Amino acid sequence: MGFFKSDKEKDTKDLKLSEYNQIWSKFCFFDESGSLSNLMDPLFTIGIIKISQPYYLSSKISYERSKRKFFDELKFNKLSKINLDFAKFAIDAFFDTKSTCFLFLYY
Repeated sequence: MGFFKSDKEKDTKDLKLSEYNQIWSKFCFFDESGSLSNLMDPLFTIGIIKISQPYYLSSKISYERSKRKFFDELKFNKLSKINLDFAKFAIDAFFDTKSTCFLFLYY
């Protein structure tokens, strides 16, 4: 797949802001959890989100963070009544975004 959804080549200097939804970029968000050195809890995992249009998801979540004044890191082991609605929103926003993929590895 090319830079654009339509596979039409276009000089990047001719791009317009209104064409943001036609631009496909390769983007990957990577995070890890756990510790290999902890003998009592030896689980270690790596999660990867691969997305073709990161601007859409990022702007949607950033807007909602500002609106709700929620700027903390979202951690599933720290979910509470205060941040549960935002966590649900973020998950729904991920699934509503086209061309996303979640992968994980564990050791």
